[in-house]
Amino acid sequence: MTKFESYHPIFTAHLELDWLTTTSLGQITQLLNGRTIANVRLDGEYNASRTADLVNDDMRQIMQSQALIWAVKDKQTQVLLGIFAITNLANNEPQFNFIFEVGIAPDFISELFDHMIQFTFKELKQYSISLLLNNNQHNLMSIIKTLGFSQIAKSAKSSRFQLFQ
Repeated sequence: MTKFESYHPIFTAHLELDWLTTTSLGQITQLLNGRTIANVRLDGEYNASRTADLVNDDMRQIMQSQALIWAVKDKQTQVLLGIFAITNLANNEPQFNFIFEVGIAPDFISELFDHMIQFTFKELKQYSISLLLNNNQHNLMSIIKTLGFSQIAKSAKSSRFQLFQ
């Protein structure tokens, strides 16, 4: 697999994805402590030190070719909209993880997921992608189903989706 350090920045029509180190700790901390739509668990309050630890851990995963993790910004305004990650790459079982501001436009989410699906299949040469969503994330479920994901498992709190190339 190609070294992951080269996978930044990434641009879509309206979004810019770059390493978390290109975004201020204050912006990331604000995102982590704000109202978010996420499929990862955020425990407790984040301060600058805890956010720095998270960014350092994320960059370590990138440098060890275990995951790809980006800050997602509006390309025009440079406002931080979220964090997007492709994890489980060392096992060749890529999974999408994300944290978005509550107010992010559904069109931006769709644009991001569509681009990252193509990136995962073409650039990373993977054959499937999995995604876990909370069962109350109906808008996201609609978006990912439109992009071709199929529900493969469901529990009381969450559903697992998968997409094959």
